[in-house]
Amino acid sequence: MKINKWTVTELFVYNKWGTKEYLCICDCGTKHYHQLSTIAHNKSRSCMKCTRKPMNKKYGKWTIIGEGGHNKHRQIVFRVRCECGHVKKVRKWSLIMGQSTMCGSCAFKENPNRAFKHGLSRTKTYKAWCDMKSRCLNPDHKFYKWYGGKGITIDERWRKFVYFFEDMGYVPEGMQLGRLDVTKNYTPDNTFWTTAKGNMRNRTNTRKRDE
Repeated sequence: MKINKWTVTELFVYNKWGTKEYLCICDCGTKHYHQLSTIAHNKSRSCMKCTRKPMNKKYGKWTIIGEGGHNKHRQIVFRVRCECGHVKKVRKWSLIMGQSTMCGSCAFKENPNRAFKHGLSRTKTYKAWCDMKSRCLNPDHKFYKWYGGKGITIDERWRKFVYFFEDMGYVPEGMQLGRLDVTKNYTPDNTFWTTAKGNMRNRTNTRKRDE
């Protein structure tokens, strides 16, 4: 008889209270003796090993793909993958309580205002957007003279982060904003994610062309 992840066999023993307990085998191979009522009433759906490591279990659009250790607050976190493919670490409690059900990109598509309010302001993508704006629009920025001071500005639509994020998405690991033509503005058709080395090479090639 199969109930949840347990397969109940015909082998049984009597515990110290004289109650019959059947040998149950979890899908992972773990064996344990349980009272039939415990299994039948879903008081135990799997062994503790599977409970601690709920791989491939879905929470909203998240699917658990691995362990993530602990965060700085010593809370258990899991590596999860969203239906769109984005991978990140999320607290176990946030998954169980439904506080996190999808990545910021999917949340943005469903509700732009809510997605922006609840987390995107702490992402590397948001920081890249802020740095871009400061370089071009803030005269007090240390690099302003190389950007805003030279007339480089940003697309009017990108003055709001939600539209920048809609066009550029998450910043890939180890990447930064770059421009195909460094003499032109930050616009959707002139901006892309690149490495620091790629940015430096692009600026060097532009200086050589100008010479």
